Amino acid sequence: IYPFTRKWVDTYPDEVDPGLAALRDTLQIMLGLEIDYYAMVNMSGFVRLVDALGGVRTYVIGRVQTEVSPAREGEDWITVDLSPGWQRLNGHEALAYVRERKSASDYTRMKRQRCMLKSVASQADPLTIVTRFSAISRAFGSSVRTDIPIELLPSLLRHGSSLDLSDIATVGFVPPYYTPIVDDRGKPTPDLLRIHAMVRWALNAESDTEFETGSETECRI
Repeated sequence: IYPFTRKWVDTYPDEVDPGLAALRDTLQIMLGLEIDYYAMVNMSGFVRLVDALGGVRTYVIGRVQTEVSPAREGEDWITVDLSPGWQRLNGHEALAYVRERKSASDYTRMKRQRCMLKSVASQADPLTIVTRFSAISRAFGSSVRTDIPIELLPSLLRHGSSLDLSDIATVGFVPPYYTPIVDDRGKPTPDLLRIHAMVRWALNAESDTEFETGSETECRI
């Protein structure tokens, strides 16, 4: 959605980034949630953030052999050969891992992305943030686009510091349950009622709630 709507200035005349506004509104409909603000981190920022954290320890789902384009123009292409199991990945390896799409379906790739984000969040503990603050702030400096008002940042930081980022549940809205109908081109059609119901259930889950894929949901941390 984002790349196709970035120039929708007639639809979103008051938005700094029409594409992100269109994506926000689409997700509101899909998830049944009101989204107040957005933040987009580009691929270069993702690489820098992982490196600023000292790498990320994640559970590799199946062997991944791939070569992907670099995060920044002019850099070498990224080649990785990752075995299944626990691995500590640097920024470029993490980027290649979440972008690889040749060996499996898009749904598997998206699962890797969800689990990687969970891994990054779980390792961004207060001690790590404090000791690596300079590197983390540099990583975000030119890589983030957001409409969050600057006056809200202190409050967001206070609330964010109280979260248990190692206790994050991820849910994939995958076929066939969430897309029981396909259109005339064979493309899956989301069932919004089922998606909305899962979103409400997940947001009301307790710390000991077991999801369909187990207490740790689909990711291992």
